[in-house]
Amino acid sequence: MKESVAVILAHQDKIYCIKRQNYLSVFPGYFSFPGGKVDLSDAADFYPSIPSRILGAMARELKEEIDLDLEIEFKKGNVEKIIDLGLAITPDFNPYRFKNYYYKINLKTMPKLTVDINEAMWAGLETPKYFIEKYHQGEMLAVPPMLKLLKIFAENLHHDAPINYELPYDKDLEVPSIESIFGVKQFMPLSNTLPPAVRTNCFLINNQILVDPSPKDVNEYAKLKKSLEKEKFNLILLTHHHPDHYEYSAQLAQERNVPIYVSERSLKYFPDDYFKNVQLHVIKMDQTIGDYLGSPIKLLDISGHADGQIGIYPENKKWFIVGDLIQGVGTVVIGGEGSSMGEYLASLKKVIDLDPQVIYPSHGIATGSTNRLQETLKHRTFRETQVLNFFHKNKSLHEMLELIYPQLSENLKPFALQNIESHLIHLKAQGKIV
Repeated sequence: MKESVAVILAHQDKIYCIKRQNYLSVFPGYFSFPGGKVDLSDAADFYPSIPSRILGAMARELKEEIDLDLEIEFKKGNVEKIIDLGLAITPDFNPYRFKNYYYKINLKTMPKLTVDINEAMWAGLETPKYFIEKYHQGEMLAVPPMLKLLKIFAENLHHDAPINYELPYDKDLEVPSIESIFGVKQFMPLSNTLPPAVRTNCFLINNQILVDPSPKDVNEYAKLKKSLEKEKFNLILLTHHHPDHYEYSAQLAQERNVPIYVSERSLKYFPDDYFKNVQLHVIKMDQTIGDYLGSPIKLLDISGHADGQIGIYPENKKWFIVGDLIQGVGTVVIGGEGSSMGEYLASLKKVIDLDPQVIYPSHGIATGSTNRLQETLKHRTFRETQVLNFFHKNKSLHEMLELIYPQLSENLKPFALQNIESHLIHLKAQGKIV
């Protein structure tokens, strides 16, 4: 597992935070502390109580990201103390896994800092309470360890002992959950989804709406129920008809005595009588189904991956739950009954044009901005150009598969083939091929 280090610069009653650029591959758009990956070549010895490689990484990252020379500040006597705040290990549900070391540096004076705009879109020295308020306003996307540190510092900025960063849940009885944006709790039961993903996110929005509860079996259902035991919700909304998004939802609706909401277009794909013992509401696209921080929660048809797939977002556009429009883990498959490459590309553009601040996929973690959607649209457009060129060269489907995905594992080839076929159908619909 890779190692990384995060540094909390503290001066008087304030701490220094950055907001990472939206196009970064790891935690894009997240608020964080300066820091980064520990390299094999990292080494320093000017503060002997800290391991050489960690101190070297800390000094290098601070210089690269915010132009702070830690060794010079130490030799000048500006560093009061460097405090070990413990190690956080990224949970296994996160595709970006690190051993992250947290250190706090108390500075007598705050030197002038210059942020690398390639790494951060914003940086500021503010009180911990300022950042907590920003989080509660839905303006901050952050990982659990950072949120925990902010709460501790808000109570006592002089905290100087290692912290336990483990998520507070019983692994034998509950499923993991995080709240990266205030008011949107993300529960992560294991599900019967396609590899490499193994979980489908179940979102609880503002104690009103539960989205896509779909544990893989009876044992995982019991864990999800236990996790939701003290939570409130008025309805269950299913983004689309694929089993890894609705399994056990009807049973949960019965037990909690709440209705299930689905789109009219997706309703016909569910098993016969699946909803016979629950109150069913057919979604209308112009309806409001709740509120988030005083802003109405809206619905948007984002069909393509699945006929009638629904996106959910507040009118203030703080976030958008995109279902399987993109994947945080793996690649979206466009193929099979009810899928459409043309609608899929149009749905990507719909959400891009809406421009929400944070995107929540059904598999993986949230990302800042629509950058991942934009990259996906570019990639799919490029793929379609490849398919068109190979078609004109009289290549068969399987020849296209080998040329486009030369190193793809055998178990994923059927899904890649579906994507190619969907591109061909879309090209034919546009009149580009016959």
